[in-house]
Amino acid sequence: MDAGLRALLAWPPGADLNAAFDTLDRYGREQPPSGLVDLVAALADAETPAWARGALLGHSLRILCAHRAPAALDALGAILALDSPLRPGRWRAEVAARLADAHPVNALLQAEAAGLDADLLARWLQECVLRGQRLGRLRALVALRERLAAQDRVLAELPLGLLTEEDRLASRLPRLSARGRSLPAPKGPEAPSTLPAPPDGLHPEELDEPLGDAAAAVARWHSASNGRVDVSVHEIYGADPLRALPALRLPCASGGPPLAGQRVTVDVVLAELFSAASSGGAYGRGVEGAEGRLLAWRSAAALADAPGGLPQEAAPAIRACQWVQLDPDTPWFDQVGWDLWLACARPDGTLAVLAATDSD
Repeated sequence: MDAGLRALLAWPPGADLNAAFDTLDRYGREQPPSGLVDLVAALADAETPAWARGALLGHSLRILCAHRAPAALDALGAILALDSPLRPGRWRAEVAARLADAHPVNALLQAEAAGLDADLLARWLQECVLRGQRLGRLRALVALRERLAAQDRVLAELPLGLLTEEDRLASRLPRLSARGRSLPAPKGPEAPSTLPAPPDGLHPEELDEPLGDAAAAVARWHSASNGRVDVSVHEIYGADPLRALPALRLPCASGGPPLAGQRVTVDVVLAELFSAASSGGAYGRGVEGAEGRLLAWRSAAALADAPGGLPQEAAPAIRACQWVQLDPDTPWFDQVGWDLWLACARPDGTLAVLAATDSD
């Protein structure tokens, strides 16, 4: 192993992480990618602190993603397949996003020939779609998608182009840099106003209806962080959702000011759900763009009681609903940066509500 890389295995107290990254960058420019595979394999038993080992793994993967040499794809595949306490496979989503940023779409075919695993290829394919590539026009990539779908890769079943309702997703992608990334959180309503009083005699009834994947987009806020999620369905007897919402007995509304919100279109709903899923919560890793797209549709589909969870199946039912985005200005919400509150009024007169919050 290169002497500079070997030195990183004995991390001295107080060492500068940027200096370590500089060492890795120099190696990446001057030496074969296979050396980074050896480094990551050796990190499993190194004296380096756990947080530093994770940082060195992540930066090694960032270097390889930006490298155009075919050997870099081989090295990426080898690292992601390592059986290591560092669990390099958990970086697969970010690796796919970085590959889509750094490589032309035909590199997908080279990667398949190099033996990269089907899950990574399916994620990479969808990350290209989210970056505006119309892959449905390219026969070789349509065939690749069919091969991946035949291996039960659900991501490969997503359309190879964005639907009209997805035109905001690209602006909500995690922003990747040479040494990290920034993660857009849900924005909340742009111009909320106080909701009108409910009509006389309206007594909504909470229904015992399973909501399946309604919380799919915010699942990691709860499972990998400190978040809370509340989902419910109510019979509002066809009332205007803006007037029905204040009549609901929602835990997330208790103790706050009068409810405020606004009607929103499906593109806003999907963008908010996409941000929640792709960027993740306060802790843990988000799922990046490809899986974030899938989870956004699954959540919207469950809230709308739509069939299936793929865009081509669920879009008509989702479009038929009225959507409201509420201002999370109540004690239930942490109001740190990860708050989401959506309501979906269905044509059958019921109203589904999703509320989620997380904090560091």
